Amino acid sequence: MIMAQSLKANVDLGPHQYDITPESAHSAVLLLKSEEPEILRNTLLAIAQFAKQDKRNKEPSNCQLLLDLDAIQYILPHIGHNELSIRRCALKNLALLCHLPRGREQVLEDPESLRRIVSLFCTMEDIFILEFASLILSEVTKELNGCEQLLAANILSVIFNRMKNCPDPDVQMNSLQIISNLTADPARASVIAQDPQFSWPSILSLLPNKYVAIQQAAIATVEQLVSRYQDPVIQKSFRDSTGVLDLCSSICLQEGFYVQKRLDDYFPTIAKIHETTIPPSHWQPVYVVMFNPVDCQPLSAVDIIRNPHKVSTSNIKLITSASVFLPKVEDVNLRTYLLKLKMWFGDPTQSMLDLGAEDSIYDVRYREMCTEVSSALKERAQLLAEYVCEVMSGRSQNRDCSVSGVNLHLADLMTYLNTPVLGLGWIQVGGALERALLYKVLADRIGLPCSFYRAAGAHAWCEVAVPDLPIKQLEEEEDNIPLYPSGLLRVNYVVDLTLQQGKLFPVGSVEARRICGPKGAPLYVARRPRNCNCLSKNSKLSVKDK
Repeated sequence: MIMAQSLKANVDLGPHQYDITPESAHSAVLLLKSEEPEILRNTLLAIAQFAKQDKRNKEPSNCQLLLDLDAIQYILPHIGHNELSIRRCALKNLALLCHLPRGREQVLEDPESLRRIVSLFCTMEDIFILEFASLILSEVTKELNGCEQLLAANILSVIFNRMKNCPDPDVQMNSLQIISNLTADPARASVIAQDPQFSWPSILSLLPNKYVAIQQAAIATVEQLVSRYQDPVIQKSFRDSTGVLDLCSSICLQEGFYVQKRLDDYFPTIAKIHETTIPPSHWQPVYVVMFNPVDCQPLSAVDIIRNPHKVSTSNIKLITSASVFLPKVEDVNLRTYLLKLKMWFGDPTQSMLDLGAEDSIYDVRYREMCTEVSSALKERAQLLAEYVCEVMSGRSQNRDCSVSGVNLHLADLMTYLNTPVLGLGWIQVGGALERALLYKVLADRIGLPCSFYRAAGAHAWCEVAVPDLPIKQLEEEEDNIPLYPSGLLRVNYVVDLTLQQGKLFPVGSVEARRICGPKGAPLYVARRPRNCNCLSKNSKLSVKDK
Protein backbone atom coordinates (compact mmCIF):
# COMPACT_ATOMS: atom_id res chain seq x y z
CA MET A 1 0.00 0.00 0.00
CA ILE A 2 1.01 3.61 -0.52
CA MET A 3 0.37 4.43 3.12
CA ALA A 4 1.11 8.01 4.17
CA GLN A 5 3.54 7.33 6.99
CA SER A 6 3.60 10.95 8.10
CA LEU A 7 -0.10 10.78 8.98
CA LYS A 8 0.10 7.44 10.77
CA ALA A 9 3.50 7.36 12.40
CA ASN A 10 2.14 8.46 15.77
CA VAL A 11 -0.81 6.04 15.79
CA ASP A 12 -0.35 2.54 17.18
CA LEU A 13 -2.79 -0.34 17.18
CA GLY A 14 -1.30 -1.64 20.44
CA PRO A 15 1.24 -4.32 21.39
CA HIS A 16 0.72 -8.02 20.94
CA GLN A 17 2.36 -10.55 23.25
CA TYR A 18 2.26 -13.81 21.34
CA ASP A 19 2.42 -15.32 17.87
CA ILE A 20 0.02 -17.76 16.28
CA THR A 21 1.00 -20.97 14.55
CA PRO A 22 -1.26 -23.18 12.41
CA GLU A 23 -1.56 -25.50 15.39
CA SER A 24 -2.75 -22.75 17.76
CA ALA A 25 -4.95 -20.91 15.26
CA HIS A 26 -8.15 -22.59 16.51
CA SER A 27 -7.43 -21.56 20.08
CA ALA A 28 -6.74 -17.99 18.98
CA VAL A 29 -10.07 -17.80 17.17
CA LEU A 30 -11.88 -19.05 20.28
CA LEU A 31 -10.20 -16.30 22.31
CA LEU A 32 -12.21 -13.78 20.28
CA LYS A 33 -15.19 -14.74 22.47
CA SER A 34 -13.45 -13.12 25.44
CA GLU A 35 -14.89 -9.95 26.92
CA GLU A 36 -11.52 -8.68 28.15
CA PRO A 37 -10.38 -5.76 25.96
CA GLU A 38 -6.69 -6.54 26.37
CA ILE A 39 -7.15 -10.19 25.37
CA LEU A 40 -9.26 -9.19 22.37
CA ARG A 41 -6.76 -6.59 21.19
CA ASN A 42 -3.75 -8.89 21.52
CA THR A 43 -5.59 -11.76 19.83
CA LEU A 44 -6.72 -9.62 16.90
CA LEU A 45 -3.18 -8.30 16.44
CA ALA A 46 -1.76 -11.80 16.52
CA ILE A 47 -4.34 -13.03 13.98
CA ALA A 48 -3.50 -10.09 11.68
CA GLN A 49 0.21 -10.93 11.93
CA PHE A 50 -0.59 -14.58 11.19
CA ALA A 51 -2.70 -13.66 8.13
CA LYS A 52 -0.05 -11.29 6.76
CA GLN A 53 2.46 -14.12 6.60
CA ASP A 54 0.66 -15.29 3.47
CA LYS A 55 2.16 -12.35 1.57
CA ARG A 56 5.65 -13.48 2.47
CA ASN A 57 4.99 -17.11 1.62
CA LYS A 58 2.89 -16.16 -1.46
CA GLU A 59 0.40 -18.87 -0.48
CA PRO A 60 -2.98 -18.11 1.18
CA SER A 61 -2.65 -21.06 3.53
CA ASN A 62 -2.99 -19.08 6.76
CA CYS A 63 -6.00 -17.08 5.55
CA GLN A 64 -7.60 -20.26 4.25
CA LEU A 65 -7.10 -21.86 7.65
CA LEU A 66 -8.72 -18.87 9.39
CA LEU A 67 -11.66 -19.02 7.00
CA ASP A 68 -12.05 -22.76 7.68
CA LEU A 69 -12.29 -21.88 11.38
CA ASP A 70 -15.06 -19.29 10.67
CA ALA A 71 -12.83 -16.52 11.98
CA ILE A 72 -14.89 -13.85 10.19
CA GLN A 73 -17.98 -14.71 12.23
CA TYR A 74 -15.96 -14.15 15.42
CA ILE A 75 -14.37 -10.93 14.14
CA LEU A 76 -17.49 -9.16 12.83
CA PRO A 77 -19.04 -8.44 16.27
CA HIS A 78 -15.94 -6.48 17.29
CA ILE A 79 -16.08 -3.84 14.51
CA GLY A 80 -18.50 -1.96 16.74
CA HIS A 81 -16.49 -2.34 19.96
CA ASN A 82 -16.30 0.61 22.34
CA GLU A 83 -12.49 0.70 22.22
CA LEU A 84 -11.08 2.35 19.08
CA SER A 85 -8.01 0.12 18.91
CA ILE A 86 -10.15 -3.03 18.90
CA ARG A 87 -12.32 -1.64 16.10
CA ARG A 88 -9.19 -0.88 14.09
CA CYS A 89 -7.81 -4.38 14.61
CA ALA A 90 -11.11 -6.06 13.73
CA LEU A 91 -11.42 -4.09 10.49
CA LYS A 92 -7.80 -4.83 9.60
CA ASN A 93 -8.43 -8.57 10.02
CA LEU A 94 -11.52 -8.40 7.84
CA ALA A 95 -9.61 -6.50 5.16
CA LEU A 96 -6.91 -9.18 5.09
CA LEU A 97 -9.41 -12.04 4.87
CA CYS A 98 -11.51 -10.30 2.20
CA HIS A 99 -8.64 -10.61 -0.26
CA LEU A 100 -9.92 -14.15 -0.84
CA PRO A 101 -13.25 -14.73 -2.62
CA ARG A 102 -14.41 -17.01 0.17
CA GLY A 103 -13.80 -14.27 2.73
CA ARG A 104 -15.85 -11.79 0.71
CA GLU A 105 -18.68 -14.30 0.45
CA GLN A 106 -18.74 -14.81 4.23
CA VAL A 107 -18.92 -11.06 4.86
CA LEU A 108 -21.75 -10.66 2.36
CA GLU A 109 -23.83 -13.55 3.75
CA ASP A 110 -25.57 -11.16 6.17
CA PRO A 111 -26.41 -7.72 4.65
CA GLU A 112 -26.30 -6.25 8.14
CA SER A 113 -22.54 -6.87 8.27
CA LEU A 114 -21.90 -4.69 5.23
CA ARG A 115 -24.24 -2.00 6.54
CA ARG A 116 -22.19 -1.78 9.74
CA ILE A 117 -18.95 -1.42 7.75
CA VAL A 118 -20.59 1.24 5.56
CA SER A 119 -21.70 3.12 8.67
CA LEU A 120 -18.12 3.24 9.94
CA PHE A 121 -16.89 4.44 6.54
CA CYS A 122 -19.48 7.25 6.51
CA THR A 123 -19.33 8.45 10.11
CA MET A 124 -15.80 7.90 11.37
CA GLU A 125 -12.89 10.28 10.69
CA ASP A 126 -10.12 8.06 12.12
CA ILE A 127 -7.54 7.40 9.39
CA PHE A 128 -7.14 3.72 10.27
CA ILE A 129 -10.89 3.10 10.38
CA LEU A 130 -11.36 4.81 7.02
CA GLU A 131 -8.47 2.94 5.41
CA PHE A 132 -9.54 -0.53 6.52
CA ALA A 133 -13.27 0.08 5.94
CA SER A 134 -12.64 1.43 2.44
CA LEU A 135 -10.33 -1.51 1.70
CA ILE A 136 -13.06 -3.97 2.73
CA LEU A 137 -15.60 -2.19 0.52
CA SER A 138 -13.18 -2.20 -2.42
CA GLU A 139 -12.79 -5.96 -2.00
CA VAL A 140 -16.45 -6.93 -1.52
CA THR A 141 -17.52 -4.86 -4.54
CA LYS A 142 -15.57 -7.29 -6.69
CA GLU A 143 -18.58 -9.55 -6.15
CA LEU A 144 -21.93 -8.86 -7.80
CA ASN A 145 -23.74 -9.26 -4.50
CA GLY A 146 -21.39 -6.75 -2.89
CA CYS A 147 -22.12 -4.13 -5.56
CA GLU A 148 -25.86 -4.56 -5.12
CA GLN A 149 -25.66 -4.25 -1.34
CA LEU A 150 -23.45 -1.16 -1.51
CA LEU A 151 -25.70 0.57 -4.06
CA ALA A 152 -28.66 -0.16 -1.81
CA ALA A 153 -26.85 1.72 0.99
CA ASN A 154 -27.00 4.91 -1.16
CA ILE A 155 -23.57 6.30 -0.20
CA LEU A 156 -22.17 7.36 -3.58
CA SER A 157 -21.77 10.94 -2.40
CA VAL A 158 -19.74 9.79 0.61
CA ILE A 159 -17.48 7.67 -1.58
CA PHE A 160 -16.81 10.58 -3.94
CA ASN A 161 -16.22 12.91 -1.00
CA ARG A 162 -13.67 10.55 0.57
CA MET A 163 -12.01 10.10 -2.81
CA LYS A 164 -11.55 13.82 -3.33
CA ASN A 165 -11.01 15.26 0.16
CA CYS A 166 -9.52 12.57 2.39
CA PRO A 167 -5.87 13.38 3.23
CA ASP A 168 -4.89 9.70 3.24
CA PRO A 169 -3.87 8.34 -0.19
CA ASP A 170 -4.90 4.79 0.74
CA VAL A 171 -8.47 5.91 1.35
CA GLN A 172 -8.46 7.79 -1.94
CA MET A 173 -7.14 4.74 -3.77
CA ASN A 174 -9.68 2.40 -2.15
CA SER A 175 -12.57 4.78 -2.85
CA LEU A 176 -11.51 5.01 -6.48
CA GLN A 177 -11.38 1.22 -6.66
CA ILE A 178 -14.92 1.03 -5.27
CA ILE A 179 -16.20 3.29 -8.07
CA SER A 180 -14.26 1.28 -10.64
CA ASN A 181 -15.80 -1.97 -9.38
CA LEU A 182 -19.31 -0.50 -9.31
CA THR A 183 -19.05 0.75 -12.89
CA ALA A 184 -17.43 -2.37 -14.32
CA ASP A 185 -20.82 -3.63 -15.46
CA PRO A 186 -22.15 -1.46 -18.36
CA ALA A 187 -25.79 -1.60 -17.24
CA ARG A 188 -24.90 -0.69 -13.67
CA ALA A 189 -22.52 2.06 -14.84
CA SER A 190 -25.31 3.73 -16.83
CA VAL A 191 -27.57 3.74 -13.78
CA ILE A 192 -24.82 5.14 -11.56
CA ALA A 193 -24.00 7.89 -14.08
CA GLN A 194 -27.62 9.09 -13.88
CA ASP A 195 -27.50 9.25 -10.09
CA PRO A 196 -27.29 12.88 -8.86
CA GLN A 197 -24.54 11.77 -6.46
CA PHE A 198 -22.25 10.71 -9.32
CA SER A 199 -19.34 13.14 -9.57
CA TRP A 200 -16.86 13.38 -12.46
CA PRO A 201 -14.81 16.13 -10.71
CA SER A 202 -13.96 13.78 -7.84
CA ILE A 203 -12.43 11.27 -10.24
CA LEU A 204 -10.76 13.89 -12.43
CA SER A 205 -9.19 15.60 -9.41
CA LEU A 206 -7.01 12.51 -8.92
CA LEU A 207 -5.42 12.69 -12.39
CA PRO A 208 -2.59 15.02 -11.25
CA ASN A 209 -2.13 13.17 -7.94
CA LYS A 210 1.49 12.87 -6.84
CA TYR A 211 1.17 9.10 -6.35
CA VAL A 212 1.62 7.12 -9.56
CA ALA A 213 -0.71 4.31 -8.46
CA ILE A 214 -3.58 6.77 -7.95
CA GLN A 215 -2.88 8.47 -11.29
CA GLN A 216 -2.99 5.16 -13.12
CA ALA A 217 -6.15 4.02 -11.32
CA ALA A 218 -7.90 7.32 -12.10
CA ILE A 219 -6.98 7.14 -15.80
CA ALA A 220 -8.10 3.50 -15.95
CA THR A 221 -11.45 4.37 -14.36
CA VAL A 222 -12.04 7.26 -16.76
CA GLU A 223 -11.10 5.05 -19.71
CA GLN A 224 -13.41 2.31 -18.44
CA LEU A 225 -16.34 4.73 -18.42
CA VAL A 226 -15.81 6.83 -21.55
CA SER A 227 -14.90 3.85 -23.76
CA ARG A 228 -18.60 2.92 -23.81
CA TYR A 229 -19.50 4.94 -26.88
CA GLN A 230 -23.02 3.52 -27.07
CA ASP A 231 -23.97 4.88 -23.64
CA PRO A 232 -25.35 8.40 -24.22
CA VAL A 233 -25.72 9.09 -20.49
CA ILE A 234 -22.05 8.61 -19.69
CA GLN A 235 -20.92 10.39 -22.85
CA LYS A 236 -23.05 13.45 -22.15
CA SER A 237 -22.03 13.67 -18.48
CA PHE A 238 -18.36 13.45 -19.50
CA ARG A 239 -18.79 16.19 -22.14
CA ASP A 240 -20.55 18.41 -19.63
CA SER A 241 -17.66 17.95 -17.18
CA THR A 242 -14.10 19.19 -17.66
CA GLY A 243 -12.82 15.69 -18.39
CA VAL A 244 -11.15 16.28 -21.73
CA LEU A 245 -9.26 19.33 -20.49
CA ASP A 246 -8.24 17.56 -17.27
CA LEU A 247 -6.88 14.62 -19.23
CA CYS A 248 -4.96 16.97 -21.51
CA SER A 249 -3.61 18.87 -18.51
CA SER A 250 -2.40 15.69 -16.82
CA ILE A 251 -0.58 14.71 -20.00
CA CYS A 252 0.89 18.15 -20.54
CA LEU A 253 2.31 18.24 -17.02
CA GLN A 254 4.40 15.14 -17.65
CA GLU A 255 5.04 14.99 -21.38
CA GLY A 256 6.82 17.25 -23.83
CA PHE A 257 8.20 17.62 -27.34
CA TYR A 258 11.03 19.33 -29.17
CA VAL A 259 11.29 21.37 -32.38
CA GLN A 260 14.33 22.10 -34.53
CA LYS A 261 15.02 25.63 -35.61
CA ARG A 262 16.69 24.47 -38.81
CA LEU A 263 15.19 21.51 -40.63
CA ASP A 264 17.37 19.00 -42.44
CA ASP A 265 16.61 16.03 -44.62
CA TYR A 266 16.43 13.84 -41.53
CA PHE A 267 14.73 14.42 -38.21
CA PRO A 268 17.16 13.33 -35.45
CA THR A 269 16.21 11.99 -32.04
CA ILE A 270 17.02 14.04 -28.97
CA ALA A 271 19.69 11.48 -28.07
CA LYS A 272 21.42 12.06 -31.41
CA ILE A 273 21.32 15.80 -30.83
CA HIS A 274 23.08 15.36 -27.48
CA GLU A 275 25.67 13.08 -29.04
CA THR A 276 26.57 15.54 -31.78
CA THR A 277 30.23 16.36 -32.30
CA ILE A 278 29.55 19.62 -34.10
CA PRO A 279 31.50 22.50 -32.55
CA PRO A 280 29.43 25.06 -30.57
CA SER A 281 29.95 27.73 -33.21
CA HIS A 282 27.88 25.62 -35.64
CA TRP A 283 25.12 24.61 -33.25
CA GLN A 284 21.49 24.94 -34.41
CA PRO A 285 18.96 25.56 -31.60
CA VAL A 286 16.45 22.90 -30.63
CA TYR A 287 13.41 24.10 -28.66
CA VAL A 288 12.04 21.89 -25.89
CA VAL A 289 8.48 22.40 -24.69
CA MET A 290 7.92 20.64 -21.38
CA PHE A 291 5.87 21.65 -18.36
CA ASN A 292 7.71 19.94 -15.52
CA PRO A 293 5.52 18.47 -12.74
CA VAL A 294 4.73 20.93 -9.96
CA ASP A 295 2.89 20.63 -6.65
CA CYS A 296 -0.51 19.13 -7.27
CA GLN A 297 -2.25 21.33 -4.71
CA PRO A 298 -4.22 24.19 -6.33
CA LEU A 299 -2.51 27.56 -6.08
CA SER A 300 -4.15 30.86 -5.31
CA ALA A 301 -3.25 34.05 -7.12
CA VAL A 302 -1.14 35.14 -4.15
CA ASP A 303 0.76 31.85 -4.17
CA ILE A 304 1.45 32.19 -7.88
CA ILE A 305 2.92 35.65 -7.44
CA ARG A 306 5.04 34.71 -4.45
CA ASN A 307 6.24 31.35 -5.65
CA PRO A 308 5.77 30.62 -9.35
CA HIS A 309 7.23 27.12 -9.08
CA LYS A 310 6.66 24.75 -6.14
CA VAL A 311 8.66 21.53 -6.15
CA SER A 312 6.74 18.37 -5.30
CA THR A 313 7.59 16.85 -1.90
CA SER A 314 6.63 13.33 -2.97
CA ASN A 315 9.22 10.59 -2.52
CA ILE A 316 7.79 8.70 -5.49
CA LYS A 317 9.42 9.59 -8.79
CA LEU A 318 7.11 9.85 -11.78
CA ILE A 319 8.58 7.88 -14.67
CA THR A 320 7.20 9.13 -17.98
CA SER A 321 8.29 9.02 -21.57
CA ALA A 322 9.34 12.66 -21.25
CA SER A 323 11.82 11.84 -18.49
CA VAL A 324 13.31 9.05 -20.62
CA PHE A 325 13.62 10.75 -24.00
CA LEU A 326 13.67 14.48 -23.22
CA PRO A 327 16.35 16.38 -21.32
CA LYS A 328 15.56 17.81 -17.94
CA VAL A 329 15.03 21.45 -18.86
CA GLU A 330 14.14 23.82 -16.05
CA ASP A 331 11.76 26.23 -17.78
CA VAL A 332 10.38 28.50 -15.07
CA ASN A 333 9.42 31.18 -17.60
CA LEU A 334 7.12 28.86 -19.55
CA ARG A 335 5.26 27.88 -16.39
CA THR A 336 5.03 31.52 -15.36
CA TYR A 337 3.49 32.43 -18.73
CA LEU A 338 0.79 29.82 -18.22
CA LEU A 339 0.06 30.83 -14.63
CA LYS A 340 -0.32 34.46 -15.62
CA LEU A 341 -2.74 33.56 -18.40
CA LYS A 342 -4.82 31.50 -15.98
CA MET A 343 -4.96 34.49 -13.64
CA TRP A 344 -6.12 36.75 -16.48
CA PHE A 345 -8.55 34.44 -18.23
CA GLY A 346 -9.79 32.51 -15.20
CA ASP A 347 -10.35 28.77 -15.12
CA PRO A 348 -10.20 27.54 -18.74
CA THR A 349 -12.29 24.48 -17.79
CA GLN A 350 -15.28 26.64 -16.88
CA SER A 351 -15.06 29.78 -19.01
CA MET A 352 -16.84 28.32 -22.03
CA LEU A 353 -19.34 26.41 -19.90
CA ASP A 354 -20.51 29.69 -18.38
CA LEU A 355 -21.81 30.73 -21.78
CA GLY A 356 -24.64 28.24 -21.43
CA ALA A 357 -23.76 25.68 -24.09
CA GLU A 358 -25.76 22.49 -23.66
CA ASP A 359 -24.38 19.54 -25.59
CA SER A 360 -20.81 20.76 -26.06
CA ILE A 361 -18.76 23.69 -24.87
CA TYR A 362 -18.72 25.14 -28.38
CA ASP A 363 -22.30 24.39 -29.43
CA VAL A 364 -24.07 27.47 -30.75
CA ARG A 365 -27.84 27.20 -30.61
CA TYR A 366 -28.97 30.79 -30.43
CA ARG A 367 -28.11 34.03 -32.13
CA GLU A 368 -26.88 35.76 -28.99
CA MET A 369 -24.92 32.68 -27.87
CA CYS A 370 -23.07 32.58 -31.21
CA THR A 371 -22.09 36.21 -30.74
CA GLU A 372 -20.89 35.61 -27.17
CA VAL A 373 -18.82 32.54 -28.00
CA SER A 374 -17.34 34.16 -31.09
CA SER A 375 -16.44 37.40 -29.35
CA ALA A 376 -15.02 35.56 -26.31
CA LEU A 377 -12.75 33.36 -28.41
CA LYS A 378 -11.66 36.24 -30.62
CA GLU A 379 -10.80 38.39 -27.64
CA ARG A 380 -8.87 35.56 -26.05
CA ALA A 381 -6.98 34.86 -29.28
CA GLN A 382 -6.05 38.53 -29.71
CA LEU A 383 -4.96 39.00 -26.09
CA LEU A 384 -2.83 35.87 -26.24
CA ALA A 385 -1.22 37.08 -29.48
CA GLU A 386 -0.37 40.44 -27.92
CA TYR A 387 1.09 38.71 -24.86
CA VAL A 388 3.24 36.35 -26.98
CA CYS A 389 4.56 39.27 -29.01
CA GLU A 390 5.32 41.17 -25.81
CA VAL A 391 7.40 38.40 -24.21
CA MET A 392 9.14 37.58 -27.50
CA SER A 393 10.20 41.16 -28.33
CA GLY A 394 13.23 41.31 -26.05
CA ARG A 395 14.08 43.38 -23.01
CA SER A 396 16.04 46.17 -24.69
CA GLN A 397 14.55 49.48 -25.82
CA ASN A 398 15.22 48.95 -29.52
CA ARG A 399 13.36 45.57 -29.53
CA ASP A 400 15.33 44.23 -32.45
CA CYS A 401 13.42 41.15 -33.69
CA SER A 402 15.05 40.95 -37.09
CA VAL A 403 16.51 37.69 -38.32
CA SER A 404 20.00 38.74 -37.30
CA GLY A 405 18.77 39.93 -33.89
CA VAL A 406 17.00 36.62 -33.22
CA ASN A 407 20.03 34.58 -34.32
CA LEU A 408 22.35 36.63 -32.11
CA HIS A 409 20.07 36.12 -29.11
CA LEU A 410 19.91 32.36 -29.71
CA ALA A 411 23.68 32.15 -30.08
CA ASP A 412 24.14 33.96 -26.76
CA LEU A 413 21.69 31.60 -25.06
CA MET A 414 23.41 28.46 -26.38
CA THR A 415 26.77 29.80 -25.27
CA TYR A 416 25.45 30.69 -21.82
CA LEU A 417 23.70 27.33 -21.30
CA ASN A 418 26.42 25.35 -23.14
CA THR A 419 23.84 23.34 -25.07
CA PRO A 420 21.82 23.70 -28.27
CA VAL A 421 18.74 22.37 -26.43
CA LEU A 422 16.78 25.38 -25.17
CA GLY A 423 13.58 25.59 -23.17
CA LEU A 424 11.02 27.63 -25.10
CA GLY A 425 10.51 29.93 -22.12
CA TRP A 426 14.15 31.00 -22.29
CA ILE A 427 13.61 32.63 -25.68
CA GLN A 428 13.02 36.37 -25.24
CA VAL A 429 13.69 37.49 -28.83
CA GLY A 430 11.74 35.35 -31.26
CA GLY A 431 10.84 35.29 -34.90
CA ALA A 432 7.85 33.73 -36.63
CA LEU A 433 8.70 30.15 -35.56
CA GLU A 434 9.35 30.92 -31.90
CA ARG A 435 6.24 33.07 -31.56
CA ALA A 436 3.94 30.64 -33.33
CA LEU A 437 5.25 27.75 -31.23
CA LEU A 438 4.70 29.62 -27.96
CA TYR A 439 1.25 30.72 -29.10
CA LYS A 440 0.23 27.14 -29.91
CA VAL A 441 1.53 25.75 -26.61
CA LEU A 442 -0.29 28.33 -24.50
CA ALA A 443 -3.48 28.24 -26.59
CA ASP A 444 -3.85 24.52 -25.97
CA ARG A 445 -3.79 25.13 -22.24
CA ILE A 446 -6.31 27.96 -22.06
CA GLY A 447 -9.01 26.27 -24.13
CA LEU A 448 -8.40 28.07 -27.45
CA PRO A 449 -8.80 25.89 -30.60
CA CYS A 450 -5.56 26.45 -32.48
CA SER A 451 -3.53 24.85 -35.27
CA PHE A 452 0.21 25.25 -35.84
CA TYR A 453 1.56 25.39 -39.39
CA ARG A 454 5.16 25.34 -40.56
CA ALA A 455 6.70 25.69 -43.99
CA ALA A 456 9.97 24.11 -45.07
CA GLY A 457 12.14 26.68 -43.27
CA ALA A 458 11.73 28.60 -40.04
CA HIS A 459 8.51 30.18 -41.30
CA ALA A 460 5.50 29.26 -39.14
CA TRP A 461 2.11 30.66 -38.16
CA CYS A 462 -1.01 29.81 -36.15
CA GLU A 463 -4.66 29.61 -37.11
CA VAL A 464 -7.57 29.61 -34.66
CA ALA A 465 -11.11 28.23 -34.92
CA VAL A 466 -13.96 30.55 -33.98
CA PRO A 467 -17.66 29.66 -34.47
CA ASP A 468 -18.38 32.64 -36.70
CA LEU A 469 -21.51 33.19 -38.81
CA PRO A 470 -21.97 35.63 -41.71
CA ILE A 471 -23.98 38.73 -40.89
CA LYS A 472 -26.70 37.74 -43.35
CA GLN A 473 -27.13 34.40 -41.67
CA LEU A 474 -27.32 36.04 -38.24
CA GLU A 475 -30.27 38.10 -39.48
CA GLU A 476 -32.25 34.96 -40.32
CA GLU A 477 -34.50 33.06 -37.96
CA GLU A 478 -32.99 31.33 -34.92
CA ASP A 479 -34.15 27.91 -36.04
CA ASN A 480 -32.12 28.13 -39.23
CA ILE A 481 -28.81 28.72 -37.44
CA PRO A 482 -26.75 25.50 -37.57
CA LEU A 483 -24.92 23.90 -34.65
CA TYR A 484 -21.16 24.16 -34.20
CA PRO A 485 -19.98 21.11 -32.19
CA SER A 486 -16.38 21.44 -31.07
CA GLY A 487 -15.29 18.32 -32.95
CA LEU A 488 -16.36 19.86 -36.28
CA LEU A 489 -14.86 23.32 -35.86
CA ARG A 490 -12.32 24.29 -38.50
CA VAL A 491 -9.73 27.04 -38.37
CA ASN A 492 -11.01 30.24 -39.96
CA TYR A 493 -8.67 32.99 -38.70
CA VAL A 494 -4.92 33.47 -39.12
CA VAL A 495 -3.11 35.05 -36.16
CA ASP A 496 -0.65 37.82 -37.01
CA LEU A 497 2.35 37.57 -34.65
CA THR A 498 4.89 39.56 -36.68
CA LEU A 499 3.43 42.33 -38.87
CA GLN A 500 0.25 43.72 -37.28
CA GLN A 501 0.78 42.00 -33.96
CA GLY A 502 -2.39 40.66 -32.30
CA LYS A 503 -4.65 40.97 -35.33
CA LEU A 504 -6.86 38.16 -36.66
CA PHE A 505 -7.42 37.85 -40.39
CA PRO A 506 -9.88 35.51 -42.15
CA VAL A 507 -8.27 32.56 -43.86
CA GLY A 508 -7.72 33.33 -47.53
CA SER A 509 -7.67 37.10 -47.15
CA VAL A 510 -4.87 39.25 -48.54
CA GLU A 511 -3.44 39.86 -45.06
CA ALA A 512 -3.60 36.12 -44.25
CA ARG A 513 -1.73 35.23 -47.43
CA ARG A 514 1.05 37.63 -46.46
CA ILE A 515 1.43 35.78 -43.16
CA CYS A 516 1.16 32.25 -44.55
CA GLY A 517 3.18 32.84 -47.69
CA PRO A 518 2.38 31.61 -51.20
CA LYS A 519 0.40 28.42 -51.64
CA GLY A 520 3.27 26.83 -53.53
CA ALA A 521 5.61 26.97 -50.52
CA PRO A 522 6.62 23.35 -49.78
CA LEU A 523 5.83 21.87 -46.37
CA TYR A 524 8.48 19.97 -44.46
CA VAL A 525 8.52 16.19 -44.93
CA ALA A 526 11.18 14.15 -43.14
CA ARG A 527 12.92 11.47 -45.14
CA ARG A 528 13.80 7.99 -44.03
CA PRO A 529 16.81 8.00 -41.66
CA ARG A 530 20.11 6.78 -43.02
CA ASN A 531 20.37 3.96 -40.48
CA CYS A 532 16.76 2.81 -40.78
CA ASN A 533 16.34 -0.91 -41.44
CA CYS A 534 12.55 -0.84 -41.64
CA LEU A 535 12.49 -1.60 -45.35
CA SER A 536 14.73 -4.64 -45.05
CA LYS A 537 12.77 -5.92 -42.04
CA ASN A 538 9.48 -5.50 -43.82
CA SER A 539 10.80 -7.33 -46.87
CA LYS A 540 11.99 -10.22 -44.73
CA LEU A 541 8.61 -10.42 -43.01
CA SER A 542 6.78 -10.42 -46.30
CA VAL A 543 8.96 -13.26 -47.62
CA LYS A 544 8.44 -15.21 -44.43
CA ASP A 545 4.68 -14.75 -44.62
CA LYS A 546 4.69 -16.08 -48.14
